[in-house]
Amino acid sequence: MSKKTSKTEEKKENTNVNTNLESFSVSQHRERKSRFFSLTTYATEKQIQKVVGNHVSSLRALCYIYHDKDEAEPHYHILMRTHSTWTARQIGRWFADLKDAEKKPINTFCETANDMEALKLYILHQDQKSIEEGKHRYEIEDIRDYGMSDLAEKKDSYDSSYEILMKVLAGAHPRELVKYYGRDYLYHHNQYEEVADHIRQVDGYKEARLRSALELANFQPINSMEELENE
Repeated sequence: MSKKTSKTEEKKENTNVNTNLESFSVSQHRERKSRFFSLTTYATEKQIQKVVGNHVSSLRALCYIYHDKDEAEPHYHILMRTHSTWTARQIGRWFADLKDAEKKPINTFCETANDMEALKLYILHQDQKSIEEGKHRYEIEDIRDYGMSDLAEKKDSYDSSYEILMKVLAGAHPRELVKYYGRDYLYHHNQYEEVADHIRQVDGYKEARLRSALELANFQPINSMEELENE
C-alpha cells in the first residue's frame, strides 16, 4: 500500500471517528435530564398554547416570544422549567404531532438549558452576538410571560424527595425510578428504601393499635358470675 493510499485511508478513518463522536455527543446531550429547556418551533401560538395546556401540570414556568423581524423564517422561542426532570427528546415529543396547514409535520428543536439568564438576552436579541450582527432588538414586553422570573438557572428549590418516596411506597420498580428521576434516586436509593421501610413499620404499628382499639371498643364485659358460668 502506498503512502498516499495510507494517508487517504487514515483521513477517512479520522473523519468517521469525528462523525461518530459528534453523533454520540448530540445523543448524550438529548438524553441528559434537566428541568430547564430551550425550544425553537415553527408552530403557531395557538398550537403552542394547546401543547402547554396538555402538559401544564408538568410545567413550573414558561415564556415564549415570536421572532419575525429578521431574514429567518418566522418562529417562536420557548424557555421552560419543569417540575420533574426530563430529556430534551421527551419534551420534543410534546410537539411531535403538530402539523401545518398543508398537514406536514412542524419542526420543533429542543435542548436542555444551562444558563437561562443568557437565553433571555438571546431571545430578546440583546446578547453581544446579536447586537454585533445587527439583529432586530425585541423588548421585554414582546415576551409572553408565564412565570419567567422563576426561570433563573440556580439551585432548584423543587425537591422531588417526597414524590420519589411515595412511588417507592407504592411499589414502583427501581429501574423505572432511575429512568425517570436519574441521579436523584440513583444516588440515594438506599435512604429511600430505609425511610419507606420505617414508614411501613410505623403504619403497621398504628394499624395494629387501631385494630386493637376497635376490638376493645366492641368488648362486652361479663357483669356477673351467672354470665361467666354460661360461657
